[in-house]
Amino acid sequence: MKRTASLIATIIILVFVVVFTLQNAEFIEVDFLFWNFESSLALVLLITFSLGIITAVLTLLPKMMEKESAKKSEQTD
Repeated sequence: MKRTASLIATIIILVFVVVFTLQNAEFIEVDFLFWNFESSLALVLLITFSLGIITAVLTLLPKMMEKESAKKSEQTD
């Protein structure tokens, strides 16, 4: 049952991604510092979103590792 729910959720997310990409397919010009390039709006937003997620995970990783270490040390006591 849980696997079916995950599959349905994945399909729904993929449909939203496809619709989003089709609606934002126009090309835009991006100027960032010394770089200047042209790309689709959907791709720029996807890259920006991915970089945000990576930044959040890397920021939270030390705290998560600290909690995991504390949990392991409590279990050994």
